[in-house]
Amino acid sequence: MSASSGVATVGNSDCVVVRFSTADYAPHERLDACREIYGRTLSKRDIEPLSAERFHTEATLRRMPGLGIVTARRSAAIYRLPGNSSTATMLS
Repeated sequence: MSASSGVATVGNSDCVVVRFSTADYAPHERLDACREIYGRTLSKRDIEPLSAERFHTEATLRRMPGLGIVTARRSAAIYRLPGNSSTATMLS
């Protein structure tokens, strides 16, 4: 796994770590990669950046039985669960 993006199993396979970084993509591919890989596949959210310029996301997701933890640094954006429920919107 590269330092920025990839998947790894830790220890006895009960913990899976997924890393995603837009730094692994060309500038013109970053928003689409983030929307598809991080947004739709990993976090199940639609991503609407407040500015497409200098857009970036770095996230580490840890999944264990009964627990999921996400740590991330990213540009300002609106993250919505599909269906656009006002209770399912997160501003970051």
